[in-house]
Amino acid sequence: MKIFISVLSVNEIGGISTSLINFLNYLRHDNEVDLCVLCNYISPKVCIPDGINIIQGVSILEDCYIERSKLKNQSVFRRLMRNIIRLFRRVLGLQTILDYALRSFFIDKEYDISIAFTNDQYDKKGHLWVGGCYDLVKNRVNSKHKIAWIHNDAIKCGFTPEISKKIFAEFDSIVHVSYDNKAVFDEIAPIFKEKSYVVYNFYDIENIYIKSKEISNPYSTNGKLHFVTVCRLYEEQKKVSRILEAVDKLNKEGVNTFDWTIVGSGKDLGSYLHFINENELYDIVKFVGLKKNPYPYMLNADAFVLSSQYEGFGMTIKEAQILGTPTFVTEFGPAHEAVIHGKQGEICENSSSGVYSMIKRILDNPSLLVAYKKYLKENQVNNDMAIKQFNILAQQR
Repeated sequence: MKIFISVLSVNEIGGISTSLINFLNYLRHDNEVDLCVLCNYISPKVCIPDGINIIQGVSILEDCYIERSKLKNQSVFRRLMRNIIRLFRRVLGLQTILDYALRSFFIDKEYDISIAFTNDQYDKKGHLWVGGCYDLVKNRVNSKHKIAWIHNDAIKCGFTPEISKKIFAEFDSIVHVSYDNKAVFDEIAPIFKEKSYVVYNFYDIENIYIKSKEISNPYSTNGKLHFVTVCRLYEEQKKVSRILEAVDKLNKEGVNTFDWTIVGSGKDLGSYLHFINENELYDIVKFVGLKKNPYPYMLNADAFVLSSQYEGFGMTIKEAQILGTPTFVTEFGPAHEAVIHGKQGEICENSSSGVYSMIKRILDNPSLLVAYKKYLKENQVNNDMAIKQFNILAQQR
């Protein structure tokens, strides 16, 4: 098949970029795949799979979206233009900028399938604040089957019945990364229920195994249980504060049989470090920053924990399971799709007290981890369901 995929950018961190790379690895073997990176930004830390043809996007959108720190090599003129474009975005709105940027941008080729892989997002007033891929695929790509991907809870993305009707009427299929996300969307836009599908994220299982062995065990051989969390440091969603509060409470109770490593970066790092210093937790919790290869931390940990308020799915959960590490998560929407409770790990109440109780239960009953590890070894994660789901979708054209 000839497949066109549009994505805003390809970053070194984030579920959308990771799932894209894994998806491309699957598609490239039997298909002709063109990838349009609309903002022209591919992180130098990311390797696009061989055989994927990259189509250049629109420089205006690069100036509109990409962080300044990633555009250091721009000329003085480009910096000036970037500032003007961002001013126009604030004054005129993103949709006006998109209409201008894409007015003469057409893909001169016909495809079997075209996919808008980065979903639009709207603010609380219903104004577009992330977008471009939906517009491109709907209006400027010729294909037999047009697909819109949604990577998170549709409500969290700002979709309303009115917005959904306007956006998705011209798409042939709408894809969600979990059945929970599909249920949320189908309630918002029941008129599109018949063309609403689920395709789970793909995982590069062999590469995850290989990378997990690239460095030796990063943890001290101190006889303690090693907990790990790998996530973006974005408190509104990831709620890392819950972990810190649980650690603080356990520490004050005299529990010292564990340590915790947090892999990732983000805007809320400063507040987390302040909490650690204020409560003298620096011997227990370590923030090691963003790692191009977080898998040795997952492989060698005794338990992986995600304390999120909400998730589209939570790709790092399955990555930890692939490496045989028990997974412990809060009860966000698709948690029960990500973790088989009592077998692959546990799901707790979506709160600070829930996280504390779950961690204390592990520390009081470390033999649980042995049983969970055994189950994961005997029931290994694979891509079979995702492949089946995508093949069913592809046959709809």
